[in-house]
Amino acid sequence: MAVPILSHCAEGRSRRPNIILVLADDLGWAELGCYGNTFNETPNLDKLAGQGMRFTEAYAAAPVCSPTRAAFLTGQYPARVGIVDYLRPDDENALSTKHVTVAEVLKRNGYATGMVGKWHLSGYTYHGSKNEIRATDHGFDTELVSEVKSVGNGANFYPYVYRTQPVPWLNVKEKRLPGNEYLVDRVNFEAVHFIERHKDQPFFLYLSHYATHTILNGTTELVEKYRKKHPPGNSVRTNC
Repeated sequence: MAVPILSHCAEGRSRRPNIILVLADDLGWAELGCYGNTFNETPNLDKLAGQGMRFTEAYAAAPVCSPTRAAFLTGQYPARVGIVDYLRPDDENALSTKHVTVAEVLKRNGYATGMVGKWHLSGYTYHGSKNEIRATDHGFDTELVSEVKSVGNGANFYPYVYRTQPVPWLNVKEKRLPGNEYLVDRVNFEAVHFIERHKDQPFFLYLSHYATHTILNGTTELVEKYRKKHPPGNSVRTNC
């Protein structure tokens, strides 16, 4: 069906755009097919790049996690918000609520705001921090599949308990996917449901994947696929 140009343009001017910000933790630009990688298969990201805009001289505010996140949520340099290194589990130097985030501004203007995945702009009460500040303190209506303790030793399959630790490291109360629920899939699942719930209103979704941050756990099928493409070398680890 053809859409009249004038009606379409008028609608575009009157409707506030939905915004989805996708972040993949520790993913290098050269790891994607759309930037020339011939080993990793990234067809969906390649499709987005082909239909949209691809940056070849992009700038990151910092080379590590927490200050980069603080910068793009506040629009300020890391030194301005006082976070210049990744925050340790017991850190009390969280992103202060004195700083205004993009989620807060959009929420004031009628947007539904949601964050799914990694926050890492605070220490955690679980590790003794007395200043835990969450995404919901910074303008996000919902915060799903987000860490409640250190992300450095997380398990990527439900129930998300690392080895012999006593509690899950995520605020996940129940399993929602069939089979061996995988963290990447669960994060995407919650993101899709957020979009479906808010499709009739303007929304801002911050989709913050833990992958490809360590620990590197893949599904059995995906690991086997890449083993066939290139057999791995001998491991030097004896406890994994």
